[in-house]
Amino acid sequence: MNYHYSFSLRLIFRNAAEPRIIYAAIKPELFSAHSKRSLSRIMVKKSMLSLSIDSADLVALRASANSLLKKIILAKSILEAE
Repeated sequence: MNYHYSFSLRLIFRNAAEPRIIYAAIKPELFSAHSKRSLSRIMVKKSMLSLSIDSADLVALRASANSLLKKIILAKSILEAE
């Protein structure tokens, strides 16, 4: 499939544990096939969480970005509540 649109985001955390925990929390969602119109990747390097999405159309890009960002925000808020 040809991906014409892309979105990239890097989030820097105060420590190296937080991005690893968030990655582990959302990793199962990345490998389930929700959409054939977009491809999402996430990577952890030290205290940085990198997210990139490639998509065939803007609607799929927005949906994928919203979904992953909501999961990241939820995981971060759960970590802060501990």
